[in-house]
Amino acid sequence: SSNNFPAGYRLYVSEGILAETVKVALQSTGDWSDYVLADKYTLQPLSDVANYIKQHQCLPDMPSASELVKSGIDVRTMFAMHQKNIEETYLYIIDQNKKIEKLQGNNEELSKENNELKKELANQQKQIEVIKAKLGLK
Repeated sequence: SSNNFPAGYRLYVSEGILAETVKVALQSTGDWSDYVLADKYTLQPLSDVANYIKQHQCLPDMPSASELVKSGIDVRTMFAMHQKNIEETYLYIIDQNKKIEKLQGNNEELSKENNELKKELANQQKQIEVIKAKLGLK
């Protein structure tokens, strides 16, 4: 029988594989995305990510559906890409949460200031009424 496998593969299954477990191992830590969580890693601004998505209809550093149809993708590579996106998403969430907490603090300060100004205004209006009454201007 002739071997109809695509080049570079020992096993080819055209209809799919069902398994309870599959283990994917890395040859080095450089194959994983822990670098995203390092202090020196710089996230793209979300506006840049949004523009990329709008232009390419996929996430940055992720293959498009047409690329997957054309070339496929190594499972280990796809897991690493997904992990990178998950870690970046958490970093964006953490950053957004910091901004929300700061805005909440600012909002509380402004609310207190607003309440103090309302009290001051009410006191001034009372004083005006007292002066009007003394002058007989009611």
